[in-house]
Amino acid sequence: MLADDIRRAQAKALDAGEAALESIANPCAAVEFTPAETELLCLWCAWCKSKSCRHCPAKPRVIAHFIIEQGNVDALAAIDKLHQNFGLSNPVMTGIVGAAIERVTSVKPPRSWPKEDKALLATLPAQIRHRIEMREQQRDKELRRLQNEHAEKLKALTPDEPKAVEQKEKETT
Repeated sequence: MLADDIRRAQAKALDAGEAALESIANPCAAVEFTPAETELLCLWCAWCKSKSCRHCPAKPRVIAHFIIEQGNVDALAAIDKLHQNFGLSNPVMTGIVGAAIERVTSVKPPRSWPKEDKALLATLPAQIRHRIEMREQQRDKELRRLQNEHAEKLKALTPDEPKAVEQKEKETT
């Protein structure tokens, strides 16, 4: 009896303390979602609904099944952000999710990396390796676009001008 009264009093004190914190402005402002993230979250929520699973808080094994079934690794950042918005732990950065990512993606080290760095890439979590691959693809795409743009500008010059421009570029490098 006395022990029950003490536990109730402690629970009441904890509730009062938490209520006092809630009355103070939230130190973690709500996270804004981009339209692309919102679209990915809608896909995630629809999939969860079809499987009768919670979308938030999500269990890592549910996210792993989503990745394997949908092959959608891009949604992971949005799912992580959703959990951050509610102050929940990140279910994305777990071993089972990493294993699912490895199952649906094949992350190759960037061609420009030295052998030592390529070996080190294998030791990183799958989520980070996938992000590195995405950034490398974006960089390569932008580099090709700029090279094509430069080639178009050279074609637009008169026949004598390209040789002079190329000569100048060789001198500066």
